[in-house]
Amino acid sequence: MLSLCLGLLNIPNIAGAYSVSCTHNGGHSDQSDKGTDQSIQGEIIDQLCQHSISLAKRFNGSSPRVALLHKERWQQLPYCPATPDIHFSAMAQNGKVPLLISCPESNGTVPEQRWKQRLAVSVDFDVSVLLADRDINRGEALSRPGLSGLKKSKVRFSSMKPNVFQDNLSGYITTRKISAGSVITTDMVKRANAIRRGQHISIVVQSRNIELTTTGVAMESGHVGDIILVQKENGRPVKCRVINEGEVRPVKGERRS
Repeated sequence: MLSLCLGLLNIPNIAGAYSVSCTHNGGHSDQSDKGTDQSIQGEIIDQLCQHSISLAKRFNGSSPRVALLHKERWQQLPYCPATPDIHFSAMAQNGKVPLLISCPESNGTVPEQRWKQRLAVSVDFDVSVLLADRDINRGEALSRPGLSGLKKSKVRFSSMKPNVFQDNLSGYITTRKISAGSVITTDMVKRANAIRRGQHISIVVQSRNIELTTTGVAMESGHVGDIILVQKENGRPVKCRVINEGEVRPVKGERRS
């Protein structure tokens, strides 16, 4: 059983619980009455918490709260002598997560005891997103929060827009005007080429504690972090990683992205 602390809103009967809080504080749900419907639903809640905590981690959230939708259907789950199987949908729209619960075949089950139920839960937690701190014009270069008119803010996962940005936007430019207070989404920005093909660029070489800079010509366009081919002054092409606008650093033993 998972080591999760489940707050059941002081409702002693798990079957009657409508909402639970999932945390990492240790402990486990009360599973002393094995083989009962309450025990089965407690096991289901433990698995729901594991899934919800993993979901929250993907969005840098914590302590998710799980609400069991259609409470009466949860209360009417049939008895299962084995541990129920739960299959979660990869989709979570407006915080709602569909799932399929089934009583699997095992040594203790007979055909009449096998069943499947489609249910759903809602999962919610705070999510950190990037917000426009001012009106941002089309074509503006963006950077870390605190610069370029961006700041971090908290929204609820259940009300979060799809395709939001949570990290810095260094190397991106806006594709349209963004009003102050708007949450930044992928359709509002695009990656800007830090280097264009044919452009004269600086090649930065680190040698011990000395940094040397030579020049070359980009044979390809690239964003920050990309590996491109650069023609050095002596005419020899070399693989380089784009580290800034107009700057690259030679790389060894890396595949091109």
